[in-house]
Amino acid sequence: MSLLPIQIPTGYTLSVQSGETVVAGQVLARLSSDASLARIQVASLLNIPPKKIKKYLRKNPGDMVKNGEIIAAKASFISISELVSQITGTVLSIDESKGDLILEKTGQDVVSGGDVVSPFAGVVTDVQESQVTLSTKDGGLVGTKGTGGSAKGQLFLIETGQQAVEGAHITVAMIGNIVLGSLFSKEALVKASGMGVAGVVSLKIDDEDIMVLEQKRMLLPILEVDLQTWQTLAKQAGKNVYLDSVAKTILVS
Repeated sequence: MSLLPIQIPTGYTLSVQSGETVVAGQVLARLSSDASLARIQVASLLNIPPKKIKKYLRKNPGDMVKNGEIIAAKASFISISELVSQITGTVLSIDESKGDLILEKTGQDVVSGGDVVSPFAGVVTDVQESQVTLSTKDGGLVGTKGTGGSAKGQLFLIETGQQAVEGAHITVAMIGNIVLGSLFSKEALVKASGMGVAGVVSLKIDDEDIMVLEQKRMLLPILEVDLQTWQTLAKQAGKNVYLDSVAKTILVS
């Protein structure tokens, strides 16, 4: 048995309960109908009475709000407390009963995507707002270090011997899938992330290369494994796998 944590993005509503048996492909969470809305708790954040929120607001219904823009401010004798928006959108309404500002997100802040489905059959053992954990009979392999989240796809083996995988080795056939190589150059990781490779499994992860990806906002799931695990995976090339870098687990189906 293997425990498989599956991340649930913000803006999704869960479709399963703890103890439920699921099959491969079953929907675990769906995009909420109100995922494009954001509620900013102005009264709570500025410590003001909810009914007096309009006195402190700098934005009104219909106004555009940019990420980083001041939306409310509270002045005292010695200082000014300013509330800065973390999203871009349009003010829809003011909830005076709770002291909240309701925005409709626009641009990159809009949540998009399809349903979150189970990659394997199993039993739901734990349900949280941001994660569903499955217990599956499918054999899992454990890595030593991971970063970047989770991914699934066909396993591609790149054989370069003792040499690192370079950018030229990353091809369009790997888009949306998991690449297995002994070592990866910084160029290869950047190209893989930019092209849409789903994930990378390697014998070694260079922390400096990970920092470069993070600085470029390239969140590529990467898992470091030991030699025995790598050799086991190499024999599974062509099969579908699920990689979870947070749980440091990879499942083969």
